[in-house]
Formats: sequence, C-alpha cells, structure tokens
Amino acid sequence: MRLRLRLGALAACVIVVVAGAPRDAWGDDGGIDAGGLPEAGSFPEAGVLDAGALPDAASFPDAGGGQNLPDAAAFPDAASVPDGGGGAGGGGQQGSIPVADSGTPDALLAKPCADPTEPLKCLIADPIVFDKTVKLPIAFDWDTGWIPGGSPLQVRFYVKLPAFTHVKMQGAFQTTWPSPLTLYPQPGRFGIVNFDYGLEIGAKAKLAVKILGQNIGWEGDIPYVPQVNFHVIGSKTFEPWGWAPGATASGFTAPLTLFQLPITDLIIPIPGISGGIELNVQGELAVSYTTEKISIKPNAKTPSQGPTPPVTKPDASTVHPWIDGAYAEYLVHPEGAVKYVGTIHLFPAIYVEVLNKKFSIPVGIDFPVSLTLDEQKWVFDDQLVHVPVPNIQPPALPGIVDFGQVPVGDQKTISVKLPNIGEARARMVGTLPAGTAFKLLDSSAEFDLGASGEIKVRYQPKTQGMTTTTLKLDTNDPDRPVIEVPLVGEGVGGDLPSYQPDDAGAGGTGSVGAGGSSGAGTVPGGAGGPASAPTADDEMGQAGSCGCRVSPRLGVHGLWLAVAPLAFALRRRRSRPSPRPRTRSTETP
Repeated sequence: MRLRLRLGALAACVIVVVAGAPRDAWGDDGGIDAGGLPEAGSFPEAGVLDAGALPDAASFPDAGGGQNLPDAAAFPDAASVPDGGGGAGGGGQQGSIPVADSGTPDALLAKPCADPTEPLKCLIADPIVFDKTVKLPIAFDWDTGWIPGGSPLQVRFYVKLPAFTHVKMQGAFQTTWPSPLTLYPQPGRFGIVNFDYGLEIGAKAKLAVKILGQNIGWEGDIPYVPQVNFHVIGSKTFEPWGWAPGATASGFTAPLTLFQLPITDLIIPIPGISGGIELNVQGELAVSYTTEKISIKPNAKTPSQGPTPPVTKPDASTVHPWIDGAYAEYLVHPEGAVKYVGTIHLFPAIYVEVLNKKFSIPVGIDFPVSLTLDEQKWVFDDQLVHVPVPNIQPPALPGIVDFGQVPVGDQKTISVKLPNIGEARARMVGTLPAGTAFKLLDSSAEFDLGASGEIKVRYQPKTQGMTTTTLKLDTNDPDRPVIEVPLVGEGVGGDLPSYQPDDAGAGGTGSVGAGGSSGAGTVPGGAGGPASAPTADDEMGQAGSCGCRVSPRLGVHGLWLAVAPLAFALRRRRSRPSPRPRTRSTETP
C-alpha cells in the first residue's frame, strides 16, 4: 500500500513538470516535442537581464511616490546598446553613448604608465623633447667650395664666423590623480648644452693628375695666404632638467702667437738655429645653462578652476584644479638662463727653431683676463600634451535606485549602469554597508570609452517595511573619485522565520543606469513595480508529498493533472476483490 502511494506521488510530480511546459511544445500524440523546447545553453545566466528583450524605458509611466526619476532620454535605450566586452563584473556595453572630441590632433599623447602605483590612474608622455638654438646676429658662414669643378687643379676659400648656443633636453611628463590632477615633469635620459664661436679664415688647393699611368694627388694650404683658426667649441651632457647649479660646457681655441722676440740672433748667431721668447694667446669660453622653472598651463580646451603653478625645483610636481571632461591638454615648456664667461689666457713661452722646425716650451705663467657677458633668459617652445581621462557619468538627479515592493523572502536584482564618456578606460569598485537587505553580486567593473560599467545589486528583504542604504562606488574618474547611489526597497508580507536561508525565493532581475530602467518589468530610473505575491498554486509543492514546486502557469488545470493519478490509484485499490484464502485439501484414508 505504501509503495503504491509513493509511486503515485512520483507520477504526480512528473505530470506537474510536464504540465508546466509551453503549450506549443506538445506534439500531436500528447507527448512533448523535444524540438519545441529551447536548448539548455540558450537560457540567460541567472541574474543577467537580456537588454534586447526590454521595452523602451519611455513606454513606462512615472513610478510616482513623489520621485523625480532621471530622464531616460539622457542616455541610450537599453535595447540599443550591444555588448561592448566590458571587464570585471560584466560591465561594458558600447553603442550610442556619446564620446567627447579627441582634442588637438598634433598633441603628444600620454599613455598608461608602465608600473603605476594605482592602476588606471597614471598616464605618461614619454619622451617629451625641448630643443632650442640661439644664434648671434654676427654669425656668418661663407664657403666657395672646390672650384672650378672638374679641373685637375682646384682651390677653395672660406670665412666662418660661428656664433650659436644650443640646449636640448629629453624627459617625460607624468599625470596622476585622483583630483586634482598631479603633473610631474620626470627627469629624462638625455640633456646637452653645446656652443660654437670663433673665426676661421682659410685658403686651400688640391691637385689630381695622372702622369705615366700613376695618379698623383695633393691637398694643402695655399702659401702666403693667412690662415686663421680662432675657434672655440664646447659640449656638456647632463641629466634633465638642468636645475641649479646647471650644466656648463667649456672649450678653448688653438693657441695663437702674438709676437716673438729672437734672442739667439742678438747674442750668438748660429746658422740654422734660432730661438727666443714669444707671447701666446688662447681663448676660453664657458657656457652654463640652468633651468629655473617648468611652466605647465592648461590650454583653452581644458576647463580649470584656477591657475596651475609652475614647477620650480627638482623632483617636484604641481596640481591642476580639475573640473570635468574627457581629457586635459597642457602647454609645457622649461624656462631658464644661459650665462657666458669668456677668458683670454696670455702665457709666455721659450721657442727654438731647428732646421725650420719650431719647438715651444711654456714657462708656466698664465695671465687670464676674464670677460663676463650678460645673462640671457631662455624660454623654450611649448609642447602640447594630450592626457585622456575617464569620465563616468553618475545617475541623473535624484539618482535613487528604487527596488519597489518585494515580498519578504523573495529577491530582486538590479544592475546599476554608469556610462564612460571619457577617453580612457574606467574602473569602479562598489561597497555596501554590512547588515542590510542589499547584497553586491558584482563588486567591480572596468570598461572602455563609450561603454557602460555595471554593478549588480540584490535586494532580499527579511522583514516588512522600507529599507534604505547607499552604494559607494570608488572610481578612477579624476573629477568623481567617489560616486554614491542611494538604494531603497520595501519588503511586503509577513516576516521570515529566523531559520529562513538568505537566498530563499526567486525574484526579478532588472537594471538601472544614468536614466535607465529597473525592476522585474524595468521601470525608468530604477523604480521597479511591486513583485507578485505568492499564490496558492505557488505553495502546492510544499503540501505535496514529493516536495516539488508548481509553476504559476499551471493554475487549476495543473492541479487537476497532479491529483488525478493518485485518485485513480486509490479507486483501483478499493474495487479490487479480496483474495480467497488458500486451503489445504485432505484425503480420508
């Protein structure tokens, strides 16, 4: 008897499951058509709302309750935003979200730092180069080249008066945040200061002939033409940015004899040998460059709340009072000073000439004469740096995510979606206070420009009444490092017993963005309508011996299909005749 009752209950459970299938899935023979049911892999993941199946947010009426919900038209319709391949937490839907213009096309683009202290909060423009050359008005360079062309005998005349100073620096420009933006001109790999001043006068000749099959060539100075080479060149490398004491390059000219006083001819003339005292002169030039400050100013496209101070010392940074935007652009240039110190060295020497070979022996005496020129201020040309930043848009005011009425023990999930209209990858990490009916299903999201990141929140009331809390989102947005989103929900029905598990019940799933939709049926601005209260059909599985739960679609017909086999089994039991007792036959002997 017990065995038959259990088999009857099992059959009832099978009929309940079959009765819950869609009507069009039944075949002509009364069985289930396997081809009419969707495959298991085609069902959406639990808690994920198919955006394409949602109606337009504008088709829902205002949820009321005195709330001014965000305007759904401020952001793209959920169905019009395809999957953008977001990062953690499933965030990242890209489509019709507006993205700001890309700024100045020829600007130097800052890129993510190689090893940032905080990910997605550091950009660097590397290298950034500053190059400046100043020539004096007297600079002159004249050269005939070898003339006449093609002749076996050619001559060349030249006069050069070089007069320039050159400074080149290569460094990096780093930007970090949160707000305000911190701007740091990093020391670079290479810096040089060099100069070239003097006077060169020369006349040269060269001969190229072929005599008896042999090539004969000669090149040298033209005799009896004065050759002047009073030329000073200097160069010095340094590490940018050349802060005090700066970098100094120096150079010397070739020694030049001013006059000679023969002594041997006055005392003892010796044929083929002469000697005496001479006075030589040699020029020296030292050029020093020192950076005094690095100017960093936002250009006209970059909003500011005030001026950005310059950087005035090594390993220092400045801050930009940032307002808002998808990027920032900065005009950067160093300003410094160049100092010239010239020295004329006069030193006597003893000279000896033997067979037209001259030997000069310095006596170790130097009479320097210094000439200090005025210091010159140097301002390098601007370099424009483009710094892309994320720009996460918070929910439109009042920005409240309303879960609506949820039966106690049931649950409802809403995706809080915020778009990134900036130019850099965005990141947000959500936290909720402990001990509330709200729970984070996704704690973080990373999403590219033009995409939306989403944080999923589940509301599961255990007691009736209103519940409020605040979702805190820590972001890498320079202007909004923290975004707070108020959450509200109302539990309806009786309170749960103390043994009720946290995840009991099955709730709706929705989403809310900056002006998006939420709720089991998606209501604009996150104000979801009340969920349906459990019916008698929902509780049928708790009363039945199989412990299964009936789909709400069964109604009275499903209940009848579940009870019919059990009633039929009991009727057959009653109508079956009782078996006759068996008797043993006996024979009379």
